[in-house]
Amino acid sequence: MLRIEGMGLDLLVSEIFGNEVDWNDNRLDDLLEAILTPNDKWALIFELGWDRIDSLYHTDARGCMRILTENLRHFHRREGFIAFARTG
Repeated sequence: MLRIEGMGLDLLVSEIFGNEVDWNDNRLDDLLEAILTPNDKWALIFELGWDRIDSLYHTDARGCMRILTENLRHFHRREGFIAFARTG
């Protein structure tokens, strides 16, 4: 299990809102893509400050990052979600 919280999400939010971010060559989107892309089956759960799941998305690693980015961009419309892939 991989748990991403604190600074990783804070840096992503800062970048989404146009701030320059020093990722020290450890970008969150690169990490997720490196972990998820080689695998046929995976699921990620994002509980963005709430204890509920609002949506379920069948997607790939890049789509997962797009969904996360959109959720973080819209503070008042954020949703908890599960993103999953099953290609094999």
